[in-house]
Amino acid sequence: MLRVITGPFHPDLELALVQEIRQLKTDDPLVPVAIVVPSSLLLQRVRELLILEHGLSLLNVHFLTFHQLALRLRDEWQDSAQGLHANVLPEIMPDLFFEQLLGELAERSLPGCETLRLRELPPGARRALWATIRDLNDAMVEPAVALRGVAEGQFAAEDGPVLAALFTLQAAAAEASLALGVRTMDDVAAQAAAAAATSRFLSGLHRVCYYGFYDLTQVQLTLFEAVCRRAPTTLYFPLVPGPDFEFARRFFERHMARLQVSPPVSVPRAEAVGSGPGTSSPVRPRIMSTVGPEDELTLACKEILLLVETHGYRFDEIGVIARTLEPYADSLRRTFDQHRIPFASTAGLSVIRHPVAKTLLQLAALRLTGFYRATMMDVVASPFYRAGPEADAVEPRPHLWQLAVRALGITRGEEEWRRLAQAARVEVWAGEQEEDDEDGRRIGVERDQLQVLWKRVSRLLRDCLALPAEGGFAELTDAFEELISGHLSVPGLTDASDGRAGDEGDPERVGAAVRAALQTLRSLDRIGVRLGWREWVRTFTHAIEDTTVPVGPTEHPGVQVLDAMSARGLPFRALFVLGLNENVFPRVIREDAFLRDRSRRVLEETLGYKIGEKLPGYDEERLLFALLAQAARERLYLLYQRADRDGRPLALSPYLAERLPAGAGENSPEDVRLRRRFSDRVALPQFAPAFQTREEWTFGLVLEGRDPVPVLDAVGRGAELFRAGVRTLRALEGEARAPGAFDGLTGPLESHWSRLLARGLAPTPLETYARCPFQYFAAHALKLEPFREPVGAEVPPLAIGEVCHAAMARLYPALLERGWPEQDLEPASFDALVASVTAEACRDYAARQGGGYALLWELTREMIVSVVTEAVRADREDCLASGFRPVRFEVEAEGTLDAEQVSGLAPVKVRGRLDRVDRRARPVAWRIVDIKYRHGGKMQPKDRDLLLAGVRGFRLQPPLYACMRQAGDQERDQPPAHPEPPERVEFLFLAPRWEERVARRAFQTAAWASPGGREISETLTLLLDGIKAGRFFVLPDTYCDQCDFSAACRRWHGPTWLRSHWSEVAKALRERRKQKVSADGDA
Repeated sequence: MLRVITGPFHPDLELALVQEIRQLKTDDPLVPVAIVVPSSLLLQRVRELLILEHGLSLLNVHFLTFHQLALRLRDEWQDSAQGLHANVLPEIMPDLFFEQLLGELAERSLPGCETLRLRELPPGARRALWATIRDLNDAMVEPAVALRGVAEGQFAAEDGPVLAALFTLQAAAAEASLALGVRTMDDVAAQAAAAAATSRFLSGLHRVCYYGFYDLTQVQLTLFEAVCRRAPTTLYFPLVPGPDFEFARRFFERHMARLQVSPPVSVPRAEAVGSGPGTSSPVRPRIMSTVGPEDELTLACKEILLLVETHGYRFDEIGVIARTLEPYADSLRRTFDQHRIPFASTAGLSVIRHPVAKTLLQLAALRLTGFYRATMMDVVASPFYRAGPEADAVEPRPHLWQLAVRALGITRGEEEWRRLAQAARVEVWAGEQEEDDEDGRRIGVERDQLQVLWKRVSRLLRDCLALPAEGGFAELTDAFEELISGHLSVPGLTDASDGRAGDEGDPERVGAAVRAALQTLRSLDRIGVRLGWREWVRTFTHAIEDTTVPVGPTEHPGVQVLDAMSARGLPFRALFVLGLNENVFPRVIREDAFLRDRSRRVLEETLGYKIGEKLPGYDEERLLFALLAQAARERLYLLYQRADRDGRPLALSPYLAERLPAGAGENSPEDVRLRRRFSDRVALPQFAPAFQTREEWTFGLVLEGRDPVPVLDAVGRGAELFRAGVRTLRALEGEARAPGAFDGLTGPLESHWSRLLARGLAPTPLETYARCPFQYFAAHALKLEPFREPVGAEVPPLAIGEVCHAAMARLYPALLERGWPEQDLEPASFDALVASVTAEACRDYAARQGGGYALLWELTREMIVSVVTEAVRADREDCLASGFRPVRFEVEAEGTLDAEQVSGLAPVKVRGRLDRVDRRARPVAWRIVDIKYRHGGKMQPKDRDLLLAGVRGFRLQPPLYACMRQAGDQERDQPPAHPEPPERVEFLFLAPRWEERVARRAFQTAAWASPGGREISETLTLLLDGIKAGRFFVLPDTYCDQCDFSAACRRWHGPTWLRSHWSEVAKALRERRKQKVSADGDA
């Protein structure tokens, strides 16, 4: 009852099918006919062939895929009297269900399966194991028969133990599936094969036409044989002479030849050609090479536009095929949309790439990580986070939250997170801290931001801790969905859909896909196991990894972008085959790790089961390529990557190498070699202006020196912004030697200068300008916040310095009350006092800004105690020798720079906060002591000679403080303590890593009258004149690597660097850094 027609798909088998249907319908228009094909895409093609291209009337013609036929036969059997007395039909489950079932069987330690070591298998190996068992099921291998074959020595001796365990596991999985009432999709075909013998639907058909397959699994073959026995059947089998069809020929000779009652009919080529559209002559391919998958898609799109606009092709007559679309999925939609080409595709992207899926996985694993800081912050700062029923009191600022939790030393754990509730305010030392950085820019995180963060964190802690520790899949999935609904807002998952279809990155489509994945997890509850939360999260992760969203519409009147398996049997007027590289097409094929090819050969040749070997799959790859080559009616384009996107060379596919014409290469008219540089591409006809995207057209006009503004205006792409950009680039890239407005020469900033004079000069900003004017502009004129988070877990040096200041400010008054320095304290009493005030200073700092990590904070406290103790002892010796006594601490002071000190700018107010003021009774004098904490390993040159450092602009605090007049205490209505300037300014260095842990350096006020003092005046005048005039150019040097604002600086830009190098004012600043001063103050 089987009639076989062989030949190529196009046009032979297509026209043979048309002729048979026409003949059947001519005799009787209502004759019942079924057309069965492997895929829905091929089914749609057959409909178009019969109805649109040949105008046939198809009353009572049933179009079915293999799966649809199996479902119809199963449903018919279920509705029959025999089916009504049977049990409820088994439910079809996805592969994830059976992979999990294997895991449950592994936990039960099945006898006979010890060799597989099931409990030790990682999740990926479990998936491979299920694929092997599915191959056995598809081949309808009976475990008892296979086990008997193992016992009889049919298989290789070394494979025996593994095979026995494998067949035992197969039997156990089948028994468990039967008990649970579940089946795979292939089990439906087996059930349909049994039902076909009594099918009234099949017996009522006048003809069944099987079209489009060249291979079948055993279960599909059994169904096909059952259909042939029940109804007259015609098989349209793609088979032509030649090595390319060896795979199909082998299957035909082994399994189809024995079923036919007459020899196969080969469609005559002349008859086929004369019967309809098409051609039998092979199409000569055009070879194209690119660099990277994006360029492959770009070149294909250009050629498609050329075909449509120049040769009259329709988009739906063109196909773009690759062995797998995975390398192209990321850029597929973007490239086709840029070229305004409609398309339909089978490509899909894993939802795990989308931020929604990543946030969900982090939320699921939050409790498992111990509420790890990074995971918690990613969840609460996610744009999908739902704040809760009460609105936030202030606008959330997640970047401040990140700084705050680091400053508070929060790593993980509920107790550490509770520090947020206790903190009133957190100040963070931001940016890169240099050894001599006196500024210590801070970012304050106020209580309202901390409360917003704590509200979110506390809700998450409460709800995550309430999750069940273990349960069934349904119970745990429901609990997680409740957690999601309370903390995330995801369209398609927690929120109602708006009905719009978005692209693959649309959160709504991703949310709907995740909902389907959660439903799959819920279905696993049928297994009846209880599992812990960790195992549930692992399974959820696998489900998300397997869930995809389509890149584009699957049914659309446009270019068909398909993988090679989906494109079997589909004809195209023009066809592009992408990715013709080694190990891509043909794909890499490896033997099954659990069922080697030699064992598969025994199953097929000795035991009689149709189970394919793996390595002969290369023959199928060759057949796939041959089918694609035959699918092109008029034009065939073969594309390969000569290098990947990173420039690494790639090898040709052997299929392409066989089809290269002699002498093909860069100069061959058959080749199109797409180069990377756009100026080289415009010579190709595919890159004619009519086929360029908006971006390419604009770029091309710029390269040609033409104005693209009219184009930008027409497409609404920011013409004014482009004009401004061009003007800026011309200024930046110009050859002028003098710096301009784009090099930091802003001109006078009156408001900034006025504020500076009104408030008074501070030393640190002036030192910043001396180091780099642009850094001053960013930090003090623009007031930009450093974007770099502190790196490392150590307590910041500036924070240690602040605690040292606070401890010593508490310690000295307590010592003075005890008669210090004249009377020395007992060592035990002294040590206890130092430890007490240091602990108090640490507690106060931790309450304000967070204590960081407990262990590091304790080590830091011990180090502070040690260095403060040593400093106070050294200070006692100095006080007894010099006669100075500490009298005031943390004093606000002001002074004035007169005309001799800053020429042309006087008077200029100077301000500062004095760490300590010392007074001497005879002769009457006072000095300023500034405490400096240093974290480095040795003293820097700029700290050794404060006079020289002032001349060079490195250390301006000593000369400016030498101009101070000590201010009074306004709260106590006290007048200024000293109307005269100090005798000297001293730096007291606390440096636990220096050889001399406590060191002093002094700047004598009398130095202002020396030549060195006049040089300092010139330095200050130069700096202040630059700030007043608005000269904020870059001044590159080694400090640039630690600059907080390097991202906004153009120090690596050649023209900018040259203009700064040639600038006279920049040279003046650089020259100040080389100035020398003798020991007596002479310049």
